[in-house]
Amino acid sequence: MNPNDFPRVWPDMLPRLEAALLRYEEGVANMKDFKKKYTAVKNKAKRIEKYLVTADEETRKYYEYSILDKLRLAENKFILINKKLKRFKDHEQKYCKQSLKLLKGSAAMDLNTTRWHIQGIAIYNQKVDSLLREIEDMLRIAKGHLARVDEMKKYLAQVRRRRR
Repeated sequence: MNPNDFPRVWPDMLPRLEAALLRYEEGVANMKDFKKKYTAVKNKAKRIEKYLVTADEETRKYYEYSILDKLRLAENKFILINKKLKRFKDHEQKYCKQSLKLLKGSAAMDLNTTRWHIQGIAIYNQKVDSLLREIEDMLRIAKGHLARVDEMKKYLAQVRRRRR
């Protein structure tokens, strides 16, 4: 974002605004990276679920109880992550975007209000980092459950080969 897009910001506040906008963009980039990772893990869970649905009866018999349990545990983590992301979007992200909109607007603001909105934009990155620390841990746990599913599939495939 360009500080020139904010005509109503006091001239002595422009350096703070520039720094705040850099931190804001860093927070947006971090959130975008997390969402890519999250989508990849969710897609892996969908592929496992699809595999179970399309598997033949004998394969399903071997896998159903052991894999479905791990898959449900991973999906529970996805539900928690979705709740946290929704809460963040409804509160922190919304307030930050409102501050950006007000700073871009044509209505003049007093110095303290401008400073307050710039500070709200500046701490967005900290809030994103705090959220990501929390939900990346949940994503790590979900990945662990899905990794156990892969290990279990390999083990059960070995067992089936030995029985033949």
